Amino acid sequence: MRTLAVFALGLVVGVSIIVACSDDAPSDVDAAVACDCPASEAPWGDRLVRRMDTQTIAVGELSGPVSAFCNEGELAVHGSCTSGGTMFLLDAGSSTGEGWACNYRNEDVNPHDATATVLCLQPPPE
Repeated sequence: MRTLAVFALGLVVGVSIIVACSDDAPSDVDAAVACDCPASEAPWGDRLVRRMDTQTIAVGELSGPVSAFCNEGELAVHGSCTSGGTMFLLDAGSSTGEGWACNYRNEDVNPHDATATVLCLQPPPE
């Protein structure tokens, strides 16, 4: 009998919470009194821009580095390095948050292009 009473009490409490917090509740139990929240920022998708730099690395040379930079006020979010031929990526990354740098060594018999790409977050519109 006690188990049935506990179950019934749990059922009543559960249904009450669901009704109180639903969109068609008799009153706004879970609603805030007032919202003084600042406007949210624009979505990132509209504010991301890709910046690239490509250099040709001669045979047997080290690149020095190949770098792509964000414009002033932008923030480097992510970057990548791409190349053709037999090129070895020695180092890649961002040390300042302003761009992306890639260091290569070309061990192929032909010169090849190396590209640094940085994804920059533009500031929100005013």
